[in-house]
Amino acid sequence: MPFGLTHREDLVRPRRQQLRGEINYIQCEIDAVDLATDRIRLVDGTTLPYDVLVVATGAVLRPEETDGLTGPGWMERIFTFYDLAGATALERALAGFDGGRLVVNVIDLPIKCPVAPLEFCFLADW
Repeated sequence: MPFGLTHREDLVRPRRQQLRGEINYIQCEIDAVDLATDRIRLVDGTTLPYDVLVVATGAVLRPEETDGLTGPGWMERIFTFYDLAGATALERALAGFDGGRLVVNVIDLPIKCPVAPLEFCFLADW
């Protein structure tokens, strides 16, 4: 997105639209998992059977955990491309960038997408 190759409307869509029609999508907090009976109980009291249980907690950006990163210049001259707000702000900044130094900082592991910093460098060079 930062390089104008795709746009917000191409990337953001409701979760339901990402799944095949026969998939029943439920977003609810789990209260308990019963491994003996292969069932989960949701906080609303609903009990669901499962054949395979996959726990996918996702990834949460924590830029504030890197000293100085979210200080002066954050989202003005310092950006992340891992979320929509950051990628949008970075796109605006790169549109006005006509030369100088561009630094890509790989802070620490784990990285949400380990290849992304390299891809960003290649696209910036392009």
